[in-house]
Amino acid sequence: MSEVLGMMAGMVPVQGSPGGGGAGPRSGHEGGEFEVMYVVDVPVGGAEHPARVAGEDPAELLRAELARIGDSVVVVGGPGDDGSGLWQAHVHTDDPMAAVTVGRATLATLRSARDGHEVGAPSTAGADAALRQVRVRHLPGTHEPGHVPDVAADGAHDARTGASAVVDAPGVVAVTTAPGLVADLARAGAVVLLREASGPPDLTALHRVAVDARASHVALLPGADLREDDVESLRATLRDDGIETLEVLPAVTDLHVAVALAAAQLVEPGAAQRLEAARSALDAARWTHLDTAGVPAPALAQRLTDLLETLLARPGALASVLADDDVPGVALDVLAARATERGAEVVLLRSGRDGGVVTLAVEEPEPVDDDVEVTVEAEG
Repeated sequence: MSEVLGMMAGMVPVQGSPGGGGAGPRSGHEGGEFEVMYVVDVPVGGAEHPARVAGEDPAELLRAELARIGDSVVVVGGPGDDGSGLWQAHVHTDDPMAAVTVGRATLATLRSARDGHEVGAPSTAGADAALRQVRVRHLPGTHEPGHVPDVAADGAHDARTGASAVVDAPGVVAVTTAPGLVADLARAGAVVLLREASGPPDLTALHRVAVDARASHVALLPGADLREDDVESLRATLRDDGIETLEVLPAVTDLHVAVALAAAQLVEPGAAQRLEAARSALDAARWTHLDTAGVPAPALAQRLTDLLETLLARPGALASVLADDDVPGVALDVLAARATERGAEVVLLRSGRDGGVVTLAVEEPEPVDDDVEVTVEAEG
């Protein structure tokens, strides 16, 4: 599993991923490696400031910007007469976060036009505008090395209509607030929902991404605590869309989600054993986290190593670290060195956002039963 997490950390090359830095449709896979979908939602802001940009069609602006970083671009929706607007966007791209950046930039422009402000100026009425239901799905190509068709990931199709069909293989949904994890969570076989760090999960978005998994049985890695009544409500609405069962795994942080998917990826694609591997990884790991805001790097390094010591029991463990981008690298280097001294393997992931939080997880090696007696029969 450390190799899979290493791919997420950028420590191990990922086969089939783009080698260059370009994000255009010709820089990697033909047609783009990822499918990205989201909703640009600008609620009512006043009839005197409709959600439009100097007479230009916002849908055309969004299409043009998405076409710069991918293809298969579809944008539908439009502005209302009361200053509101709603657009749904779809693109295939090798850089999913570039597509999200396009959506956020469009949202900022529309919000400013609605509220009568310059782009980037504080908005007094647009705090409710948002980029919603941001979903990312991996689209593996048949030309990739070692590609094995996976109906759970690629989707089954009705022979008569060509429409996507719900299949029996379990689908996996991963919810994260960490932009830096999105691409690799999708590569690991999940349909990914990127949500804002603040606030509870959006049940409408969870419903949408579960349907996008295209499976009658869905496992959800929520990346947060979900209330039981919300889970039951979600299950009830999903049954109307052909999803028979929804299992919510105890993945309550972004690192829980990454560790569970790394374990699942070691199992043959499409196999039901993937979920058992994810459950086992979540059960076996010990977790802790630290808010590092305002802590000097030397003191932070000491706190992190102290936390690590509370988690490590014996050599051979795997220590996974998810750090926000503003956590000093020197403190993480000290943590990694200490883990190595203790005989642990270390994988460092960056969240792709600021926030000052470090999450640690330690998975111990399988215990050796010293009481098992091994008998070797003598020859002759």
